[in-house]
Amino acid sequence: IQTIGAGIYAQNTGGAGQGDITVLQNGTVTVTGTNTFDDGIFANTNGEGDVFVKNTGTITAQTGDGIDASITGPGFVFSDGNLTVDNTKIVTSALGYGITATSNSNDDVLVTNSGAVSGKIDGIRALSSGIGGSVTVKQTAGSTVQTGLDTNAGIRAEITNAGNSDLVWVNLAGGTVTANGDGVFAQNAGTGDVKVDVAGAVTASSEEHTSELQSQF
Repeated sequence: IQTIGAGIYAQNTGGAGQGDITVLQNGTVTVTGTNTFDDGIFANTNGEGDVFVKNTGTITAQTGDGIDASITGPGFVFSDGNLTVDNTKIVTSALGYGITATSNSNDDVLVTNSGAVSGKIDGIRALSSGIGGSVTVKQTAGSTVQTGLDTNAGIRAEITNAGNSDLVWVNLAGGTVTANGDGVFAQNAGTGDVKVDVAGAVTASSEEHTSELQSQF
């Protein structure tokens, strides 16, 4: 697929209705344009339901994100829907996020990587604004690279809702993370824990950012 718009666009606009989104990509997606939707993969539910994206191919986006997966439903206390992104090959964005996964539901956000992810803003961003649900980023092999400003991160994992009591966990079991900003940024605005496990190699741009990364453990 080569296009100026989204390479793959999958959306449920059903509001509070049920409906899962599943995208399985094993080919080559190249997005060269600057349209409103200019991501390699855009997968979103505006209702209740799971979003699952798996990439085993090659995704390249110029202006947009490599993979943009999100749940933007009603955000009620009882809202549910797990958000999962799994990459085993190549995802690159020249100007956006490599992978961004954001949810306002009360279920979990999970991003796994064993391939190569590169983004200008963050390499990988996983974020929950829901009243519940954990955020996990797990890398078992491969690489995550952030090429932009030193205010961003190679891997960013966040819970932003003060009422959320679940866990933020970054598990770097293998591979490498290279960033101009923080290697790993993990933050929880709720009452749950933050856990960072690093067995791979993390390289930040300066001593300042390396020490900032270490202080978050």
